[in-house]
Amino acid sequence: TIVILGFIGLMITLVVLFYQNRERVKLPPMLRHPSQQNANNVRCVLRSTIGPQTLRLTFNIPCRDYEHKQELSKNLPRIHHDLVMTMDRKGVSRSLKERDFEMVRGHLLTIVNKHTTRPVDTLYFDNFSLD
Repeated sequence: TIVILGFIGLMITLVVLFYQNRERVKLPPMLRHPSQQNANNVRCVLRSTIGPQTLRLTFNIPCRDYEHKQELSKNLPRIHHDLVMTMDRKGVSRSLKERDFEMVRGHLLTIVNKHTTRPVDTLYFDNFSLD
């Protein structure tokens, strides 16, 4: 029983230390979401209504360099506007309701690439909610 109690105490201590110092603990690159590996990402938060439902979608657009990030950041209001205006289309709303994220990703990439001179190959979802 002493060994078991010692092991439990050690585990509790490790958990407390981990949560106390969680900002200093770095996960290996293979465990990180790809959007967290590059500081040059542009984050887009989208809120829209689709019929009676509310869509909340957050995604990151990876940028190649500082100039690409500046271009995306400058065009982000137009990108956001086009996304809000097109989310209620039948094909897009059906994909959202069916959770077909590849179709949604394709639609988002089409809108993003319409407003940039240097195309974006992929984007990463951070948050999705359809209430």
